[in-house]
Order: sequence, then structure tokens, then C-alpha cells
Amino acid sequence: MTKQIAPQLIVLSDLHLNGHPERHQIVVRALKTAAEQAPAAHLVVNGDLTDTGTAEQFREFNDIIAASPFARRTWATLGNHDVRGPHWPDWDNSEQADPQHFHAVTESFYTQYLQSLPEIDRQALSFVVHLAAYQLIFLNTEKGLKDSAYFSPETLTWLADQLAQASAIGQPTLIFCHQPLRQTHWRSNFGGGVGLEDQTLKQILTAYPNTYFISGHIHNGFGVTGVVERPFGTAIDLPALAVSENGHVGHGLGFITILGAADQRWAAWDFGDQTRLPQYDFYVAVPTTAVLMQTARQQIAAGHLAARYDTALAALAEKLDQRFDQHLFDDPETDGGMQAPPAPLYTAGEITAMQAGRTQLVTALRNMPLVTAPRHQPVLPALQAPLSDLAQLALVAKTLWESPNFSVRSHLALQFSLARLNLILAHPTEFTDAARTTAAKQVRQAIADLVAAPDKTGLMTGWRQLLERPATPQSKELAAQVQLVLQDPEATTETIQQLQQELASILNH
Repeated sequence: MTKQIAPQLIVLSDLHLNGHPERHQIVVRALKTAAEQAPAAHLVVNGDLTDTGTAEQFREFNDIIAASPFARRTWATLGNHDVRGPHWPDWDNSEQADPQHFHAVTESFYTQYLQSLPEIDRQALSFVVHLAAYQLIFLNTEKGLKDSAYFSPETLTWLADQLAQASAIGQPTLIFCHQPLRQTHWRSNFGGGVGLEDQTLKQILTAYPNTYFISGHIHNGFGVTGVVERPFGTAIDLPALAVSENGHVGHGLGFITILGAADQRWAAWDFGDQTRLPQYDFYVAVPTTAVLMQTARQQIAAGHLAARYDTALAALAEKLDQRFDQHLFDDPETDGGMQAPPAPLYTAGEITAMQAGRTQLVTALRNMPLVTAPRHQPVLPALQAPLSDLAQLALVAKTLWESPNFSVRSHLALQFSLARLNLILAHPTEFTDAARTTAAKQVRQAIADLVAAPDKTGLMTGWRQLLERPATPQSKELAAQVQLVLQDPEATTETIQQLQQELASILNH
């Protein structure tokens, strides 16, 4: 019987081609080195192909790929530098923004690129391909926003359908998206992270957590990039090929990725220097810890798995919610800095404990099938509309933004619109009256759309009552879950209500 060879990918991000000969040569040399090391691999470039998204820079990217060994084996996504254009006064993260550069240059370039790909299932500018035992989804913004991405309800529904189909056959999915999900990697909240659809994306992934969300954008170098496990799947951060900003910077960083059935090996390279860097390799488990935990909970509930595994689940759940301090990157006035984090997210001991907990679940579930989650229909909030003196409006918006009383999504919308307004106030001569009027409307809209954060009072009361009772394995795990949600600013009303019901069922018996 012929042994099946695991497929390979060359995975790069943030080329930032800008017409400069030095940058051009770095990319050419990187592709040459990559092809020598993995001649049968596909190339993935995860956004920021260009520096300012001009037609000339897109042509430069096309010419380099066409002359490379990956001419007909390249999958690419669009980054914020590709879509927002070279004219900085047009840059905006607000949901209502829709700069014309995206439609005039970026969208036309990318549509032509998509038409050159054989046999893809496409939705708007996003598409899916299948490679051996894996599904690969390339998720693309549908607006030319400054930093974050925008996905239509149709695209989110399409994404959920693709994940549902993969889940039904136990197929792992790699999602390539330029921007990271919030509260994952160091600096992942920069510029709003993936944007206003962050929570909806996590909702979808939580239903189908055998998913690896792969992003670039934040320019961490090797040693700062990492693999972060979350309840909705596994997040993988890529270095910037051209301009990593912390850790090991190098001259052309990227990975050769081997997609095995039981694990993935992300082999670190400085392709520009033709140097292998094994100390920065990632070994990523398949399936995700999140899907193992989902399956274990279902098997415990069905009585097929002993309740003693609740303790292991509670310990893993606590670690999967561990986070970097992101406050520097949430502030529209600072956008944080370039430094590496003051400490790793996990100590060596914590990593060992997480691996042990995962191994325990793998052993317990060895003969049990992965559970297929029900189809998920994402629900997006509706928008409304309304204007005032800019400086006064900015003051009101900043006061509201500093309040912790609003939902994460509406807080982000206000952050984006306030950042745009602050830019106009700082550079008044660079903007037209129409731009000022639009910015004022966006801030008023964001203020009008503020939604109160979910009420956790009842959950807090029930949690305290639970802690006063004799502990059982079930109550310990529930108490740990409730504590995480009480500390989580992104917890949804749906999650809070579900935990309140579980608390009530225990407290009433």
C-alpha cells in the first residue's frame, strides 16, 4: 500500500511590496529558497501583498509570482494595506465607510485573481479549497477599511455552512484571514483586530471548533508569534516577511507547513537568509483541544464518559481563557507599541499541564466519534442612523468610550468612529467638508447604536451561592466556567443566560 505524503504549504504574510528594489529582491529570494526546500508545496500569502495597494504594486506582486516556481500554486488573501489605498485621509475603520480605492483597484485585481483559480467554491471575495484531509478557507474583507475587515451576513452564513460540512466528516479547517481574532495573540487587538464581526466569527467557530484561524497583520517576529488555543479553536500568528517588528526580525520570515493527519508541523525559516530556525517551530495538535473538550462534555452529558473528567475540563477551560493584556492596543490614541510582551502567555509548566490534560481527553475519547454540531445561522445586529459640532462630539464620544457599560461590539464601533474623528480634528486642512460631515454622522450613529453590556448580577449571585455549597465535580467545573465568564468583557447575553440556567438546575436540587 502506498504511503500518502502529507501536503505542504509555504505560508507567508505581509510582503508589503512597494516598488523598492531591495524589498522586491527579498521576496524573490524568499520564494526561490522556499521552492528549493519544498518543491511540491502550495504558496499561501496571507495579506498585505502590497504596501499601499496601487495598481503598480499589484502588478509587481503578479509579476513576481508569475516568474516564481509557484506561478499556478498560489493562494492569497487581501490585507488592510492592499485595500485602504495610498491616500491616508480616506482611511477609516467605521462600519459605514466604503472607500472607493477598494472597488477601483483592489477588488478588480482580486476578482481577476479568483477567476484564474481552478475549481474553487467562492462567496464574494472569499473562497474554499480542499487539500488532502484538510479544508482551507481564505476569508477576505469586503470593504477597504483602515485596519480591520468587514464580512457581509451572506459571507458569514457561507462560512458557517463550509464549517458545518467539514464538521460532519471530522475534517479540520484552516482559515486564512489577514487580521487576527481579538484577545488571542500579543497585539491582536491592534486597530480593532479583525473588526466588528469578531464576536460573530467566534460564535460560528465555537459551534465548529475543529478550526485553525491563521493571521498576520500585527508584525510580530519569531519568538513573539505563537499558537494560542481558545474555546473556539486554535489561533496561529504569522510573522511579517518584510517588516517584523519585535522578537527575531530576520530578513524574510515564514513557515513550511506540513499538514499531517495527527498534527501539523510549522517549520520556521528565514527564507531571505536561507536559514532554518527550528527553535521557533510550532507543533500544532489535530484535532483542536476545543473540539476534544466539546466532545467530552457531550459524552459526559450522555453518560458515556465518567464525570471525573470534569476536573480536567475545568482546568483546560481556565487555561484556554488566559489572555495578554491588550489595553495598549485598544486605545485609539496610542494603538500600542512594537515591543514584545513582558512575559509569555503560558509558562513551561502551564504548557506541560495543558498537554497532559489534552492527552487525558484523547485517551478517554479514542473510540468515540467527534460530535457534529448543529448548523449555525449567525445573527448580525441591525443598524440605524443621525450630527453636531466635531470637537464637542468627540468629547462626548470619548466619555462614552471610557465607560465599561457597553457591549464589546458597540464599544468597538464607537472606537473606530472616534479614531476617524480625532484624525480629522488633528489635520483639519486635509479633509473636505463632506468628510467631516460623514465622520460626524458615523460618531452619532455609533453613539445611537450603543448597546448595554450583558447584566451579570444574577450570574454573580448564583456563583456565590454555588461556592457556599459542598463541592462536586459538576459544581467545580460549572463554578470555573462561571468565573471565566464573569471576568470576560466579551461574554454574550446568550452565554450568561445559559450558565444561569445551569446554576439554577444545581441550586434548586
